[in-house]
Amino acid sequence: TTPTLFANKGAAICIIDGVGRFSSAPGRIMADDRALVPLSFIDSITREVFVDPVVATDGHTYSRAPISRWLATHNTSPLTKTALTDKRLVPNYALRAAIEEWKEQQPMALDPTRLTLTAGDDAILGAGS
Repeated sequence: TTPTLFANKGAAICIIDGVGRFSSAPGRIMADDRALVPLSFIDSITREVFVDPVVATDGHTYSRAPISRWLATHNTSPLTKTALTDKRLVPNYALRAAIEEWKEQQPMALDPTRLTLTAGDDAILGAGS
């Protein structure tokens, strides 16, 4: 299967057979299965994991900020290009909870903010080995 690679902000998501794989270096695919990202967690606008997922009147889910920016200048669905009946956005609480649960089960490398650095008194950080 030919992979599809989406690079953004110094990272990449590679879609293979409907499953995303994070890579810290665009163009490289991590073989570690713990890094699998369900395609249903990927925003079609940003190509990143949803942040504050909402459902638009086209029935599709988007991250709130990107779809809000789209709707500020368009009256159509970014996916189907059909006219939207209105621009209301409804929170997708179930998807948000699923993503949060998934994130909690992932290695810390996917979320560097969860890393804790500890070192002994004689450790010299950055000195190499």
